Amino acid sequence: SVDVRVGNAVLAGQPLAELAGGPFAAALAAAPADAAVASASYGGGAAPTAGVQSATARLSAALERLATMEGDGPAARNGRITAQSAAQQAGLKVDADRTEAAREQQLFAAGVAAAKDVDAARAQLASDEAEQRAADARVAAAASDFTAALKQAQADVAAARNELQAARSQTGVLGGEAASARARLDEARIAYDNGVLTAPADGVVVAILKRPGEAVDPTLPAIELGPRLGAGATLL
Repeated sequence: SVDVRVGNAVLAGQPLAELAGGPFAAALAAAPADAAVASASYGGGAAPTAGVQSATARLSAALERLATMEGDGPAARNGRITAQSAAQQAGLKVDADRTEAAREQQLFAAGVAAAKDVDAARAQLASDEAEQRAADARVAAAASDFTAALKQAQADVAAARNELQAARSQTGVLGGEAASARARLDEARIAYDNGVLTAPADGVVVAILKRPGEAVDPTLPAIELGPRLGAGATLL
């Protein structure tokens, strides 16, 4: 819309024209939710830090098991009971994850939970299923000869190191996503606010170069202002 006519006197800050606000309003409505989700995932750095700490603890445990294998082989062969117990715990966790994933799916179908909650539950299930498979493999290794058990311990260390590296890289990824979401929110606010063209100074409308319904972009002039005429005198 165009709110002035040629010849109108206008004041600085007075609205002159407005862009169709639908797209800007939609972007502004969606941006806060995206920013909130990204910020929650990052948790001010607490979420990725917790992941790094957890991965570090698993690596420490894997290194300890490997040291036991390498330093006390015969005793390490008797770890089958421990491995079986860990496998049972992993199995219980997977069962709980499956129940949780099914519950989140039901909540999502009912419109209560978000898709990201379903995805998070499935990701946790997949992670714990992988841990269960690793635990089952450790049971099998404990039942086999010492060489196989040693190789499994070495594989656990390698996997834990990879997990720690991934957790550390996730810190930067989540932080970047949170910053990007905040930037998109700021951009959406600016775009929405800039949808109204205002007079930069007092003046007079001397030309209207665009009409309602025409497309515009930041490089195209829309309205031309001239200075206000001061008091004049006619001399005879």
